[in-house]
Amino acid sequence: RSNVTSNKALLVAMRAFRAAAGAAPTLLLALVALWALPLSTAADDDGATTASIAATSAAASDAGGGFDCTAYQGSVDILPGKLTLEYVAARSSDRNATDTADRDTETSFDLRVRLTSRLRNQESYIGFGLPSNAECATNCMIGATSVVGAPSTGTARMLHLEGYEAGQYKSVGDGDGGALTIGELVDPRSDFVDGESTLSFTLRIAEGGGDEVEKSGHQRLTVPGRHRFIWAVGEDTGPFFNDHFARGSFYLELNPCTPTDNGVGDKIVLEVPEAPYRREWTSHAVLAGLAWGGLAPAAVAASVLRDALPPGGVWYKIHFYANIMGAIFTLAAFGLSVAVYAKAGRAQFKGGTHQILGLVMTILLGVQVFFGFARPPAAPKKQPKEVNDIGQTEGTENAANGTFNDEEAAGEENGTTNEESGPQGQTKTQTKKPLVRVLWEIGHRLAGLALLGIGLYQCHSGLGLYDNLFAPGSNALSVGVPVFWGWIGTFTAFVAAVFARTKLSGRGRLP
Repeated sequence: RSNVTSNKALLVAMRAFRAAAGAAPTLLLALVALWALPLSTAADDDGATTASIAATSAAASDAGGGFDCTAYQGSVDILPGKLTLEYVAARSSDRNATDTADRDTETSFDLRVRLTSRLRNQESYIGFGLPSNAECATNCMIGATSVVGAPSTGTARMLHLEGYEAGQYKSVGDGDGGALTIGELVDPRSDFVDGESTLSFTLRIAEGGGDEVEKSGHQRLTVPGRHRFIWAVGEDTGPFFNDHFARGSFYLELNPCTPTDNGVGDKIVLEVPEAPYRREWTSHAVLAGLAWGGLAPAAVAASVLRDALPPGGVWYKIHFYANIMGAIFTLAAFGLSVAVYAKAGRAQFKGGTHQILGLVMTILLGVQVFFGFARPPAAPKKQPKEVNDIGQTEGTENAANGTFNDEEAAGEENGTTNEESGPQGQTKTQTKKPLVRVLWEIGHRLAGLALLGIGLYQCHSGLGLYDNLFAPGSNALSVGVPVFWGWIGTFTAFVAAVFARTKLSGRGRLP
């Protein structure tokens, strides 16, 4: 009687699970439409907001009673704890530099810049530049002139950026307006010391700028002046560009440093536009996390614990529906990422391990689902039905479920005929599996484990990318990653404990 009650309760749970699985496609299509709605708008800033970060200034020199304009005076944490900007702007005559005789001391300024990156304790390229349009909030990269440095080369170059992809830039030289826009590059360096990557350089800025700059319509760097700058950091793989770990833009007020005024001031703030598409990337993360942090592990656990679950193919139904829902969630997450990249005008799969693995995983998932439906039979010939221990609820279950035959599901993955699925203690007749079925099972399990491994890695790396994109204010790396792996570890330990108990008890079913 206890067994019958348990089976009935399980049937109720299975019906609820099937109802959720049936409703999932409709709900997810509505979710995708809701989140994709902003992607169809023409607004370039996508509703980006700004945050204010105070800039700190250096104290006056005790010895001279004034400010040392040869030293950095302003310091700003663009990404707190990850990327710091130090700068000073001064007339050439106030810099006390050795080559001032060669400069027009009345009309030129030196803007000295140093950016320090502490991303993941590894070598990083750093870019810092001036977009052509000072009013851009997002998509500021195309047309910008930037100084980009990589520790692997030890130096930096001034580049005119013509697109988002690797190689879509050219060095600023004769005939290029970039040098006129941003200034003359002096003493560029890029280093990596004690886990910190640095980019340092001086820009020699001439007042005025000439007719060429005025006619170009580009933003022009001036001192004094308020300018929007762009920045980016990423893994230094040798070439200058790869997929950015983080990027953004901000406004900065440049004022000349003098012995009595460091040009920073006590109330100077840095305005940092929030990275766009936060809603879409949050939905992408939630959908992918549910798929590969919840549904996929549940599907694998159902297969591993088939002997611990009630008879009648219960494990198979959990495995089937969890995989279907996981596949739908994955396709929705993938579709959101494609839509965001398309709106931003960027190629998604050129560089970037997370993006490339996402594509590979989606293709492999489609193949896995197809062959899951096309599985060969477990026995060469279907055997006559026999009454088994599920017979007490068979009529009710078959009426509620037209998709599966309980006895078929019970024996399908076990490699048995229906005669083998008799009640406990009954003599079972083993039927040898066809070779095609054996090969299918090996491929199915290997592909499933590969997908699960890739999915877990994608969740981990995706949280890191989310944290970099929306820092400061994101706890994806500091909180999300530990919580995710804590859940996965706890669930794995639970499955292992149940599996061990089932095998050691020698009963094949939990009481």
